[in-house]
Amino acid sequence: MGLTVRRRMVLITMTLIVVSSLGLVSVMAQALQVFDSNGTKVGSDVIGVEDQIPLIALSAPDARVFLLSVTTDGLQSNLPLVFESPDCSGTPFLTATDSIVAPVSIAPPDNTVYLPVPESLIQSVTVGSLQSSDSTCLPIPSIGTPIVFEVYPAQGIGNLATLLPFTPPFRVQLAPPPVLP
Repeated sequence: MGLTVRRRMVLITMTLIVVSSLGLVSVMAQALQVFDSNGTKVGSDVIGVEDQIPLIALSAPDARVFLLSVTTDGLQSNLPLVFESPDCSGTPFLTATDSIVAPVSIAPPDNTVYLPVPESLIQSVTVGSLQSSDSTCLPIPSIGTPIVFEVYPAQGIGNLATLLPFTPPFRVQLAPPPVLP
């Protein structure tokens, strides 16, 4: 048995000992799901966790896939809208990523879901301000070298509550175990 394999076995054994000593049940192979207060499943199964906040995949009306974080109180995106102006006015942009899912932002007005304009190309813009989902507009001071982002032009596809009519609070639970043939 190689050294790497032994280290992994020791780590797995230590993890199981800690989990069992805390009275917890190991759920390594079971999927997680998110439900709203009405018992309606929200999006896909949990596909990842970032800072202990579940990520789920959702589909836009035009079938583009995007990811949102789920907290007890709602669905959110941590990606701000980018603007060339210093006051969050004008054309909104979304930061280009290497991801195969669409970048998404939730921002004013009225918790609008923003996705890239379909078939748009990446372009470079000098950042003048950033707008977060809580309506905060952060002007970027022009000191020295301008900050340039690679972005997509963004468009609002609708109000979050209309597009994804789920009722908080949200909860995570284990998915039923898969049925084996």
